[in-house]
Amino acid sequence: MKYNIYNAGSLFTEAEVRQRLFEEDLVNEIAEELGIADKIQFFNPISNPFNDKSKIPTAEEIYEGDMRQIEMSKNFIFNLDNPLDGGVIAELFAVIKDIRYGAKYNIVVVMSDMRIDGAGNYEAHRVPIGHNQFVIGALMQHNIPIFKTSREAIEHLLLTISESEAGIRQYKGAPELSIQYK
Repeated sequence: MKYNIYNAGSLFTEAEVRQRLFEEDLVNEIAEELGIADKIQFFNPISNPFNDKSKIPTAEEIYEGDMRQIEMSKNFIFNLDNPLDGGVIAELFAVIKDIRYGAKYNIVVVMSDMRIDGAGNYEAHRVPIGHNQFVIGALMQHNIPIFKTSREAIEHLLLTISESEAGIRQYKGAPELSIQYK
């Protein structure tokens, strides 16, 4: 059995492209350590031809290519470091809608912005970072874990897959959130 993992994150800057490639390397490294590398099919949009911006893909091609992979996956990494990326949020809510109708997915979220920890120390409009409360509410409502680093998130996701593969447990939801919101 192959475990399809969909990696959702922004692809617009040099740093974001490097981060998506780094996440792919982490998945390969950790899956190898866990002995499940042969069971993992990793979909990283940055590595797919229809996302090659030099070929000027149409919006429809990008949508169809990504949705096909989302529909084939049961395991997801959502990097929400760029809260202005509507595409990542749309992908997240395509998956959350399925959960509301009974689908069982393994999902991890990464919010690595170092300003999050100190946000409660600021007043009113001076808060240095913010995420839409509808999004945060959906993550909390569905017990989707939020991690501060990609490594933590990927380790959690792959350990869940490894344990499931070994018959140790079935995925029953996320552990307590790594990031606490006030």
